[in-house]
Amino acid sequence: MKIRKGEMLFLGMRRWVIICFSLLPLCAGAQDLAGLSICIDPGHGPGNVNAGPTGLREADINFKVASFLKEYLVAANIDTVLLTHFNNTSDISLSQREQIANNFGADWFHSVHHNALGSVNTSTRYTLLLLEERRDPARRCSNGSIMGTGQAEWPGESDVMSSIMAERLWQGYRTASFVSRLDWTFYGGCNGGFSLGVLNDLQMPGELSEATFHDHPAEEAKMRNPDFLRLEARALAMSFFEYFNAGLMPTGALSGIISDAETGMPLNGVSLTLAPGNLTYTTDNFRNGVYAFDGLAPGTYTIAVNVPEYQPFSATVAVAAHAFRYGDARLIPQAPPAVQAITPGDSAQDVYVYEPIRISFSRNMTLASVQAAFHLDPPVAGVLSSVANNPKEFIFTPDFRYDFDTAYVVTIDSTARDQFGRGLDGDGDGQSGGIFSWRFTTMPLNAETPAVVDFFPRNKQTEIFVRDVIEMRFNRAMSPTTLDPPDVKIFALANNLV
Repeated sequence: MKIRKGEMLFLGMRRWVIICFSLLPLCAGAQDLAGLSICIDPGHGPGNVNAGPTGLREADINFKVASFLKEYLVAANIDTVLLTHFNNTSDISLSQREQIANNFGADWFHSVHHNALGSVNTSTRYTLLLLEERRDPARRCSNGSIMGTGQAEWPGESDVMSSIMAERLWQGYRTASFVSRLDWTFYGGCNGGFSLGVLNDLQMPGELSEATFHDHPAEEAKMRNPDFLRLEARALAMSFFEYFNAGLMPTGALSGIISDAETGMPLNGVSLTLAPGNLTYTTDNFRNGVYAFDGLAPGTYTIAVNVPEYQPFSATVAVAAHAFRYGDARLIPQAPPAVQAITPGDSAQDVYVYEPIRISFSRNMTLASVQAAFHLDPPVAGVLSSVANNPKEFIFTPDFRYDFDTAYVVTIDSTARDQFGRGLDGDGDGQSGGIFSWRFTTMPLNAETPAVVDFFPRNKQTEIFVRDVIEMRFNRAMSPTTLDPPDVKIFALANNLV
């Protein structure tokens, strides 16, 4: 039974009304799905607790994407498009979803989902399409379960559509990779494999999409932006148009992330302009940096961002019909690098002759340029390196020691550069250029002979824990390298060297 526009479908005691209405022509004039009926299933419902790290529910994401997809299909003159449910206020079972599609007489079924690891997810973000695998009752696993055949239940249909969708979703969301799999094999085969309940008893081809992982923090943040979710709906719509030879979208989509080029953090509340057309997009407050334009005529566009704290940004992007294009805006901070902290401090006295020099910068610096810009007068042989590969923290370690009772001047000239090639602001005027310098004086040479003034364990002390640390305090600074064997020896009572 096929339901036409304006008709009603009765399922048990529940009445389902097919609502068709006019929308803005997102893609009208190029695609024609006339004669087709598609059932879209927003996966899960209010009873499902699947949520991302900040609480965004998968069911809510699924429903928004399904609703946006319906808009695209209606604008393409589809005969009828039905959602298995019209809100997220009540749960319906998997079998009910299938029954709705079957009673509706749909030509195709698609279930919208988003993936999750079920544990902390900081790196996994790929696109997955699942389709029903044909089962062979004559073949059994050792546990007695029916084996899959390695073939789609709807060969040449659901497998072809799934391959198209996987790639289009990957393009729309720029996930790490994409894959299309048969459900029974994907979930383990004879080692626990099962079929997706929502696809089991369909009387038409169908598939289930997991566009990305909603439990990945960055992905969840982006999915709080409805324009980002529209990219997913557009990718699904493009797949239907391609599979049914219904014509390609005459317009393209342009999206990207606006972020701090140094930290990589997406930026809130930053406005981007697009020309020609003088279109403007302001990023939201969910730390995703997303901007997205849909329905753009093919051509070359310029994106521009002007924010006081950052250098002006502009780039050109060629938008193509029936395609996704990207233009990330990585904004370089306006202020040049500067020295933020030093050790020893300026004019420090009685500095230990083995103390390293530490320098903290405001920006990520290049090691080679800092090494070339660093000067110590009088010269002291040593090594300047970054601290734990932190490009903002550097340390100079003398090969031996400084001279006693000597004034040293440390200089870093403006040839020290950050990762963007900007020179050091040495004089604090907010511009690259100038020299940063400071001085310190080392401790005087103490004529007193070094002596141990305190130690642990005490002489003849007993009941010492076998893992206790031997401690010694001297009356003056000592060279650590002279406190190793053979200068320091430990003997047992039997006068044996330990």
